[in-house]
Amino acid sequence: MIDALLLLVAPSRESRDKAAHFAAAAKALGLSAQVLESADREQIMTMAPRGPGAYALACSDAMAHAAARLNEDNGHAAFSPALAAALADKATGLPLLGRLLGLPPLPQLVPLAPDDLRAWQYDGPLIVKPCQSSGSWSPRPWGYRRFPSARHFLDWLTAQDLAAAFFLEQQRSGPLGPNLLQAAIDSDRIELAAVLLNSAGATLLCRCEGQFEPAAADQAGRRWQRGLYHAAAAPDLADRLPSLSAMIGQASGWGTGILHVQGMRSDSGFHLTDINLRLPSTWDWLMAALDPSYHRRLLASLLFGEPFDPAWPAPAMAIDLVHGPKGSRLLWIDHAPPGEGILPWRMRAADCSRTRDGFDAAGQAASFIAVGGDAQTCNARADTFRAAIRLEVAP
Repeated sequence: MIDALLLLVAPSRESRDKAAHFAAAAKALGLSAQVLESADREQIMTMAPRGPGAYALACSDAMAHAAARLNEDNGHAAFSPALAAALADKATGLPLLGRLLGLPPLPQLVPLAPDDLRAWQYDGPLIVKPCQSSGSWSPRPWGYRRFPSARHFLDWLTAQDLAAAFFLEQQRSGPLGPNLLQAAIDSDRIELAAVLLNSAGATLLCRCEGQFEPAAADQAGRRWQRGLYHAAAAPDLADRLPSLSAMIGQASGWGTGILHVQGMRSDSGFHLTDINLRLPSTWDWLMAALDPSYHRRLLASLLFGEPFDPAWPAPAMAIDLVHGPKGSRLLWIDHAPPGEGILPWRMRAADCSRTRDGFDAAGQAASFIAVGGDAQTCNARADTFRAAIRLEVAP
């Protein structure tokens, strides 16, 4: 019988917030909750207690494999370590899940030497991603940049004197893995959906339609513009993800867990572009604000197989106040008082360069959620409120 929840946390705001929400949910279910935080997965394995009563939940993609190993050690029928490792790596996870869902693969390559780039048959636009990153983030200068072709990428590496460093990382990769070159889709639309897998089958947790502002060639990849969560969003994913029920309990290592999947449509069909083995961060924040019972009900279903009704809220959109170039930081904000359908949300001054107007004495700044009875109303409310926001960012 599970009586303890181990929350595996990477040193990030998103990961810590998930852990706080699930820790409160565990307490409401009468479980103990232990938060284990480290940037080192092996250190997490050393820190974590063992025993059949403890279930490990990853609050970051970086901890997905550690959670799978702990759950296997403790005898729980969760994702196996082999499956978690395969899904968490874009180079293997995207083709694997794409085959299961009947979706065509995008051209992709993990180059180990310059000749691999020269020999690649795909000659279209591409984006460079770490194989095991999360949240469209990379510490490397080539991370999440878009290029017209593999030849342009190699020329850029050479011109920036980065070729040696890039190919060294490809062969001696760290926690983020080597870099994946993935065909870029010329669209500003994306679908996102998450699914809960447990002993009862597969249940959709959320579905979202996102719109991006595409970046220019040789610049950091798409910037988030808006993401609208509603019950009819992401049909290409929402119609397919429940079919994963058939995989649960098979020898392939499928068991209890959460999958967050993203995809885009091109002229050749709908393609998967990313996989995360965790609750989506924006959805985690939205539900913490809109439905106080959500994390408790989700955890009861994940751990004990209780029926889970997602209880779709009205269409909801997160209003992101930071719209500067990648890597920029918020200096100050000014906004109108929230009106009908606008709910306060929070961000910390620690995420900004310094505190000025728009932050309270505790160093907090309000960000916001727009809600509406239908998608059109939600969009209109978000547009109106965002149009009146003034902010200053620093590069």
